[in-house]
Amino acid sequence: MELKVLAAGSEISIDATRFEVWTCTTQPRELSTALVTTLLALLGLSGLWIALWALASRVAFGESRWVRHAVIVAVVYAVASVVTALVDVANGALGLHLPPAVGPVLIAIAVTVALSAHLLNASPMRARFALGIGVTIPCVILAATLWTQARGQNRSPSYVGDRDLVVPPALVMRRGESLERFATDLTALRGKADANRSFVEREDPSPDEDESE
Repeated sequence: MELKVLAAGSEISIDATRFEVWTCTTQPRELSTALVTTLLALLGLSGLWIALWALASRVAFGESRWVRHAVIVAVVYAVASVVTALVDVANGALGLHLPPAVGPVLIAIAVTVALSAHLLNASPMRARFALGIGVTIPCVILAATLWTQARGQNRSPSYVGDRDLVVPPALVMRRGESLERFATDLTALRGKADANRSFVEREDPSPDEDESE
């Protein structure tokens, strides 16, 4: 049963990765190279991750349980890839304008599930303690990432939030904003850029001297 789940999860993961690379590659001649590079990197990182947890299981229980750890990686990655793609498509098709933190939150949830499952199968610790570690570590990393990202965006006068995935017109179920609303938002961009520039100048009033030093 585990081998069948592993095969299904691996197939979905590969297909999701191929789709993502295909949609993100702008030059057709670079598609094959990007696809092979991405799949090899994914295979190498997954193999190393599974080997480390299999070693931990061997030390803790005397058996590697590598198939179980491989199933965890394949299933979590497949589900996370499909859900993320569906959220992006729905966001673009319905014009939901979801905040940029949705993507990192989905990734953090996937990491939480995977880490908790690995700890439960590779360590003799209690389930409650393993779940606590599995939830705490991704949450701390997520909070630090979002804080750093928000701080960088607030300090960048050229940052423009882009939260919508461009989808084919046939999938668009709800049109974008009106021309008046778009013009208003466009006018507000200059004021936001000026405010960010003023903030940066107050933090570092002489950036040219820093670069010369």
